[in-house]
Amino acid sequence: MDYGKIFSTALKYGFNAKRIGIFFILLLPIFGSVIFGLSTFMQAASNPAALSLVGVMTSILVLLVVVGIVMLVSIYVKGLISADASSYWKSKKRISLCNSKPSMKGRYLSILGATIIIGFIVGIINQIPFIGWLISIVLSWMFLFYLQSIVLGKKGAIDSIKESYYIFMDNKLEVFLFWLLLTIIGGVIMFIALIPLIIAALPILMPIISAIMTNDITALSGIVQLIQQNLMTIGIGGLVTIAIMSYLTLFQEAAKVFFYNSVKKKRIK
Repeated sequence: MDYGKIFSTALKYGFNAKRIGIFFILLLPIFGSVIFGLSTFMQAASNPAALSLVGVMTSILVLLVVVGIVMLVSIYVKGLISADASSYWKSKKRISLCNSKPSMKGRYLSILGATIIIGFIVGIINQIPFIGWLISIVLSWMFLFYLQSIVLGKKGAIDSIKESYYIFMDNKLEVFLFWLLLTIIGGVIMFIALIPLIIAALPILMPIISAIMTNDITALSGIVQLIQQNLMTIGIGGLVTIAIMSYLTLFQEAAKVFFYNSVKKKRIK
C-alpha cells in the first residue's frame, strides 16, 4: 500500500477554496449556536437573578437541532466529495459537485441507514465497562469505509457494512496503519486548527485557570466582562479554526476514498 501517495494526494486535494467553503458553511451554524449559548451564559452570570431556565434550555435545544441538521446535510456532502475525490485519484481532475450528484442518486438513505446502524452498535458496545472504548476503536477500523462502499461501490446499507468489514479482515495491517497515520496527521491538523482560537481566548483562559486554582468564585464577574470584551477576537479566531477544520474534513474523506480505491484495485489484480 502506497501510504505516501495516499496521504500526500489527500493533503493536496484538500486545498480547494470551494470545497473548504462548503464545510465552512456547514460548521458555521454550530459555531453561531455556541456563541449564542455563550451569550446566554454571560447574561446569566452577570445577573443571576435574571437567570432563565427557558433561556438556557432554548440555547441547548438550538445547538442540538443545528448539530442534527448539519449532520444530515454533511452526510450528503461527504457523498459528493467521495465521488469527486475518486475522480481526482484516478485522473487528477476534479469534477464539479453538481456533476457528482448522479453518484448520490438513491444513496442518501443507504448512507443514513448505515450511519444509524453503526452508531447504534458502537453506542451499545461503549456501555461495556472498562473495555467498551477499546472494542469501539476496533469497530471503527471495521466500519471505516462504509460510505465509500455505498457511493463508489454502489452497495446498500447492510452490504456496505459487510464490505467495509471484509476490507478490514483481508487487510488488517494495512487498515490499522492507515487509521493510525490518518489519526496522527489529523491530530496535527486539529492542533494547528485550535491555535488561532486558543490565542484569541488567552486573555480569558488565564483568569479562568487562576480562578479555578484559587477557588475564587468572586472572579466570575470579571471573567464575564473579559469574555464580553474579547468576544469579537474569539469570533475571528473561531472562524479561522473552522476553516482549518473544514480542510481537515476534506483531507480525511479524500484519504479514505484513495485507500478504498487502492484496495479495490488490488482485489481486481
